Amino acid sequence: MTKHEHDSLVRRQFGATAGNYRRSTSHARGRSLARLLELSAPQPCWQVLDVATGTGHTAAALASHVDVVIAGDMTPEMLQQAAIVHEEQALRNIYLVQEDARALAYRNNTFDMVVCRVAAHHFPDPDRFVAEGARVLKPGGCFALVDNIVPDDERTSAWINDFERRRDPSHARCLSVPEWRNLFTGNGLEWVHEEVHPKRFDFHDWMRRMNVPAETMQRMEHELLTAPDAIRRYWQPERDGSRVALTLQEAILIGRP
Repeated sequence: MTKHEHDSLVRRQFGATAGNYRRSTSHARGRSLARLLELSAPQPCWQVLDVATGTGHTAAALASHVDVVIAGDMTPEMLQQAAIVHEEQALRNIYLVQEDARALAYRNNTFDMVVCRVAAHHFPDPDRFVAEGARVLKPGGCFALVDNIVPDDERTSAWINDFERRRDPSHARCLSVPEWRNLFTGNGLEWVHEEVHPKRFDFHDWMRRMNVPAETMQRMEHELLTAPDAIRRYWQPERDGSRVALTLQEAILIGRP
C-alpha cells in the first residue's frame, strides 16, 4: 500500500468513527492518561506537541498543566470532535492542526514535550515518526509514547496484528517494547522509562468502535475464543454469558534527547 493509499484509508476509517472515539471512556479517562501525566511531570512554561491527537483527550488532560498544546491529526473529522471536547472543558490554550506525524512542520528544538497516545500502531513508518518527534524536541525534553504492544515473538505478534487489521483496516502494526527501544535509541533518544499495563476491553464495544459488521464480529469472536494458546495467554479472552472480554497490553515509554 502506498503512502497516499494508507493516508486516505486512515482518513476514511477515522472520519467515519470519530464520534465513537470522542465518547470512548478508555481514550478519555484510561489509566495510562493519569500515569502519563505523573511520569512526564509537565510544567507551566512547557510547549507541548500532541501527535495524532485523535479526539483530543490527551491534549485536554495536558492543557491545564502547561502553557500551550499543539494537537495535530491528519483526519479533519477527528479534529472537529477534538474541538467539541476542548470547548466543553473551556480550554483556550490548545491549537488544533491537520498534519502528518511523519513530516512535522516545526523547527528543530521547538517543544518541551512530544506525546503520542494510543495512535502509533496506525503509523506505517514508526521510525520516521520517532525521528521527527526527536527532531522537534528541545534538549532535555520529554518524548512520551503510549501504545498497544505485542510480545517479542514473531508468530504471536503477526497473528495479533492481522486480527487488528481485520477489525480496523487502517491498523499498521503494534510493535514490541524491544522494537520501540531500538527506534528510540536509534534516533538519539535516551531510553528513560518503560512500563506495561493490562487494559481490559469488552470485545463487542471494541469492535463497534470501528463499525465492524455483525457477521464479521461474530466470526472474529469465534476466532479469538479458539485462538492458539499463545494468543489466549496474551490477550486472555473470556466469555461470560453474552459478554466477551479481552486484555490488550499497553506500554508507557519515556525517552529524552
